[in-house]
Amino acid sequence: MVLLVLSLLSGCATVQTKPKADANLTEYRKIIIPAMEEDGDPRKVLPKVGERLRTMGFEVQMLKQGESIGGQGTGFIVNEQGHILTCAHVLGSQTNATVWLGSQRFEADVINADTNKDMALLKLRPGTNIFVPLTFTSSTNLAMGQDVFTLGFPLSDMLGSSPRLTKGLLSSTVGIEDNPDQMQVSAEVQAGNSGGPLLNERGEVIGLITATLNPLNVLARTGTSLPQNVNFATKGQTVRTFLSKAGITPRVATADAKPTTFDQVKDSIALVRAGVVPLDTAKIKEMICTVKYVYFWDMWYRFRAFQLDFYDVRKGDLLLRAGQYGDKVFTSEDAVIERVMEEVRSNFFPGQPKPAASKEAEPTKANRR
Repeated sequence: MVLLVLSLLSGCATVQTKPKADANLTEYRKIIIPAMEEDGDPRKVLPKVGERLRTMGFEVQMLKQGESIGGQGTGFIVNEQGHILTCAHVLGSQTNATVWLGSQRFEADVINADTNKDMALLKLRPGTNIFVPLTFTSSTNLAMGQDVFTLGFPLSDMLGSSPRLTKGLLSSTVGIEDNPDQMQVSAEVQAGNSGGPLLNERGEVIGLITATLNPLNVLARTGTSLPQNVNFATKGQTVRTFLSKAGITPRVATADAKPTTFDQVKDSIALVRAGVVPLDTAKIKEMICTVKYVYFWDMWYRFRAFQLDFYDVRKGDLLLRAGQYGDKVFTSEDAVIERVMEEVRSNFFPGQPKPAASKEAEPTKANRR
């Protein structure tokens, strides 16, 4: 049964590794292993990989089906008491968050969330700060072609922790499948922008950035189209209704209000990460480990290909690829995993003594069936 199509080296039974040339692999000690698609691990390989990495010395987090790593996005202050609005998907299943306003770090609690509307409300934990909320526009009139602006933290792990401003047009006054609670905008939206405000030229909030079309998904569906800057925001009126139901009265611009500069707005924009992030999180280097294999039956179950890929969580760089492709010597699954793991160990723990050689595992009765 073929689970994944890999580039196979026919007949090769040796373990192959490909480390990133400029990566210091010894700095990485935490690994996140995403779940495979449903029924995507019939040989129950993931638990074996996770346990073997733990015994090697890694801290291992095994994600469940549909569980995310824990997101990062943008939020903004909606009242003087320190309530912050963001997207529900940024927080996932977390009940708390870590927030940065400028150079200040805060911990916050999720006090309300609506996954259908993709909005969540945070409350910064008690402190002495008085916060400056953003102002919502009083107008409900939206016009195609009007200038709109986003301000948030796109790709913050690469670009840094200063908010970025982008400008675009209001492409449509409705959203996905003509959703009247949304609007489509051409302003560039990247990973990390979710939960940020959509602003008019006066620096007033007219919406909440929530989504962007995934170009690769669209390409897979159409076969030809690769969309650019097809992004969506929830309308300000819908956002205000959510806040009102949560007991928050947002600031709304009056007729004689002066415009707010974007330099002023940025001081009320928050970098939001799901969960409580330690103070020294920047020093913690984490990886994602993906597991791919192709198995078949020939006297017993064996791997035609087995591959582990290790990626830097923040930058997405491929750090190490280790795998075995092909098998002419009837090697058991456990023995292949052990061989590949030894290559992983030698790259991440080069100074660690090599364990005493052990006899390769023989196929068990369960393997033979």
